[in-house]
Amino acid sequence: MAGKKENGGTLEAIAAVVGVVAAIANVAPNVADVVKDVANKKQEIRSAWTYMPDLIGSDLLEAQKTLDKCGLIHSLRPVTASAKYKDKVANSVIKTSHKAKSKVAPNTPITLDYITQEVIDESKRLAADAEEKRLEKKKERQEKRAEFPVRAKRIIVKEKVKEGE
Repeated sequence: MAGKKENGGTLEAIAAVVGVVAAIANVAPNVADVVKDVANKKQEIRSAWTYMPDLIGSDLLEAQKTLDKCGLIHSLRPVTASAKYKDKVANSVIKTSHKAKSKVAPNTPITLDYITQEVIDESKRLAADAEEKRLEKKKERQEKRAEFPVRAKRIIVKEKVKEGE
Protein backbone atom coordinates (compact mmCIF):
# COMPACT_ATOMS: atom_id res chain seq x y z
CA MET A 1 0.00 0.00 0.00
CA ALA A 2 2.84 2.32 0.84
CA GLY A 3 4.37 1.86 -2.61
CA LYS A 4 1.16 2.90 -4.30
CA LYS A 5 1.05 6.16 -2.34
CA GLU A 6 4.59 6.98 -3.36
CA ASN A 7 3.89 6.38 -7.01
CA GLY A 8 0.70 8.40 -6.80
CA GLY A 9 2.55 11.26 -5.12
CA THR A 10 5.30 11.10 -7.73
CA LEU A 11 2.80 11.21 -10.54
CA GLU A 12 1.07 14.18 -8.94
CA ALA A 13 4.42 16.02 -8.61
CA ILE A 14 5.27 15.33 -12.24
CA ALA A 15 1.83 16.57 -13.31
CA ALA A 16 2.35 19.76 -11.29
CA VAL A 17 5.75 20.37 -12.89
CA VAL A 18 4.31 19.79 -16.35
CA GLY A 19 1.53 22.28 -15.56
CA VAL A 20 4.05 24.89 -14.43
CA VAL A 21 6.19 24.36 -17.53
CA ALA A 22 3.12 24.72 -19.74
CA ALA A 23 2.16 27.96 -17.97
CA ILE A 24 5.69 29.33 -18.37
CA ALA A 25 5.67 28.38 -22.04
CA ASN A 26 2.50 30.42 -22.52
CA VAL A 27 3.93 33.44 -20.64
CA ALA A 28 7.49 33.31 -22.04
CA PRO A 29 6.70 34.86 -25.43
CA ASN A 30 4.97 37.77 -23.68
CA VAL A 31 7.96 38.32 -21.37
CA ALA A 32 10.33 38.22 -24.32
CA ASP A 33 8.24 40.86 -26.10
CA VAL A 34 8.25 43.12 -23.03
CA VAL A 35 12.05 42.80 -22.64
CA LYS A 36 12.51 43.55 -26.34
CA ASP A 37 10.28 46.64 -26.09
CA VAL A 38 12.22 47.94 -23.09
CA ALA A 39 15.53 47.42 -24.89
CA ASN A 40 14.22 49.23 -27.98
CA LYS A 41 13.01 52.19 -25.88
CA LYS A 42 16.40 52.44 -24.17
CA GLN A 43 18.13 52.36 -27.55
CA GLU A 44 15.79 55.06 -28.84
CA ILE A 45 16.53 57.27 -25.84
CA ARG A 46 20.28 56.71 -26.12
CA SER A 47 20.24 57.58 -29.82
CA ALA A 48 19.18 61.11 -28.82
CA TRP A 49 22.23 61.42 -26.54
CA THR A 50 25.16 63.55 -27.60
CA TYR A 51 28.86 63.61 -26.85
CA MET A 52 30.09 66.20 -24.36
CA PRO A 53 32.28 68.67 -26.28
CA ASP A 54 35.80 69.47 -25.08
CA LEU A 55 35.40 72.99 -23.71
CA ILE A 56 38.46 73.29 -21.44
CA GLY A 57 40.38 76.45 -22.33
CA SER A 58 37.70 77.77 -24.67
CA ASP A 59 36.08 81.19 -24.38
CA LEU A 60 33.16 81.21 -21.94
CA LEU A 61 30.64 82.67 -24.41
CA GLU A 62 31.65 80.21 -27.13
CA ALA A 63 31.33 77.33 -24.66
CA GLN A 64 27.82 78.44 -23.75
CA LYS A 65 26.83 78.62 -27.43
CA THR A 66 28.26 75.15 -28.05
CA LEU A 67 26.26 73.68 -25.17
CA ASP A 68 23.11 75.39 -26.42
CA LYS A 69 23.63 73.82 -29.87
CA CYS A 70 24.05 70.40 -28.24
CA GLY A 71 20.78 70.83 -26.32
CA LEU A 72 22.50 70.86 -22.93
CA ILE A 73 21.63 73.12 -20.01
CA HIS A 74 24.54 75.08 -18.53
CA SER A 75 25.30 76.93 -15.34
CA LEU A 76 28.35 79.03 -14.51
CA ARG A 77 30.62 78.85 -11.48
CA PRO A 78 33.68 81.10 -11.02
CA VAL A 79 36.83 79.47 -9.64
CA THR A 80 38.76 80.83 -6.67
CA ALA A 81 42.33 82.04 -6.87
CA SER A 82 45.10 79.45 -6.90
CA ALA A 83 48.71 79.58 -8.02
CA LYS A 84 47.91 76.99 -10.73
CA TYR A 85 45.69 79.54 -12.52
CA LYS A 86 48.39 82.23 -12.94
CA ASP A 87 48.87 81.55 -16.68
CA LYS A 88 45.21 81.12 -17.66
CA VAL A 89 43.22 83.38 -19.99
CA ALA A 90 40.40 85.53 -18.57
CA ASN A 91 36.83 84.37 -19.21
CA SER A 92 37.89 80.89 -20.25
CA VAL A 93 36.54 77.52 -19.14
CA ILE A 94 38.75 75.83 -16.55
CA LYS A 95 36.67 72.72 -15.80
CA THR A 96 33.33 71.12 -16.73
CA SER A 97 31.06 68.89 -14.67
CA HIS A 98 31.18 66.14 -17.33
CA LYS A 99 34.26 64.77 -19.08
CA ALA A 100 34.85 65.64 -22.71
CA LYS A 101 33.67 63.01 -25.21
CA SER A 102 31.39 61.29 -22.67
CA LYS A 103 27.81 60.60 -23.73
CA VAL A 104 25.19 62.82 -22.11
CA ALA A 105 21.42 62.92 -22.42
CA PRO A 106 19.65 65.97 -23.83
CA ASN A 107 18.89 68.67 -21.25
CA THR A 108 21.64 67.42 -18.94
CA PRO A 109 22.79 70.25 -16.66
CA ILE A 110 26.47 71.05 -17.24
CA THR A 111 28.44 73.28 -14.88
CA LEU A 112 31.18 75.43 -16.43
CA ASP A 113 33.92 76.53 -14.04
CA TYR A 114 35.46 79.70 -15.45
CA ILE A 115 38.12 82.23 -14.49
CA THR A 116 37.98 86.04 -14.34
CA GLN A 117 40.79 88.56 -14.69
CA GLU A 118 40.57 89.37 -10.96
CA VAL A 119 41.12 85.71 -10.10
CA ILE A 120 44.08 85.55 -12.49
CA ASP A 121 45.64 88.62 -10.85
CA GLU A 122 45.17 87.11 -7.39
CA SER A 123 46.56 83.79 -8.65
CA LYS A 124 49.68 85.55 -9.95
CA ARG A 125 50.16 87.18 -6.54
CA LEU A 126 49.78 83.81 -4.80
CA ALA A 127 52.27 82.23 -7.20
CA ALA A 128 54.78 85.04 -6.60
CA ASP A 129 54.40 84.65 -2.82
CA ALA A 130 54.93 80.89 -3.09
CA GLU A 131 58.03 81.39 -5.26
CA GLU A 132 59.43 83.91 -2.77
CA LYS A 133 58.94 81.43 0.11
CA ARG A 134 60.57 78.68 -1.95
CA LEU A 135 63.62 80.86 -2.63
CA GLU A 136 63.88 81.81 1.06
CA LYS A 137 63.90 78.14 2.08
CA LYS A 138 66.50 77.38 -0.59
CA LYS A 139 68.72 80.19 0.72
CA GLU A 140 68.37 78.90 4.30
CA ARG A 141 69.40 75.40 3.19
CA GLN A 142 72.43 76.80 1.35
CA GLU A 143 73.48 78.79 4.43
CA LYS A 144 73.22 75.68 6.61
CA ARG A 145 75.31 73.70 4.12
CA ALA A 146 77.93 76.45 4.01
CA GLU A 147 78.03 76.49 7.81
CA PHE A 148 78.67 72.75 8.07
CA PRO A 149 82.45 72.80 7.29
CA VAL A 150 82.96 75.60 9.85
CA ARG A 151 81.16 73.56 12.54
CA ALA A 152 83.09 70.43 11.61
CA LYS A 153 86.37 72.35 11.87
CA ARG A 154 85.45 73.63 15.36
CA ILE A 155 84.68 70.09 16.52
CA ILE A 156 88.02 68.81 15.18
CA VAL A 157 89.90 71.65 16.90
CA LYS A 158 88.13 70.92 20.22
CA GLU A 159 89.05 67.23 19.92
CA LYS A 160 92.72 68.10 19.32
CA VAL A 161 92.75 70.48 22.30
CA LYS A 162 91.33 67.75 24.55
CA GLU A 163 93.92 65.27 23.31
CA GLY A 164 96.76 67.73 23.98
CA GLU A 165 95.79 68.38 27.60
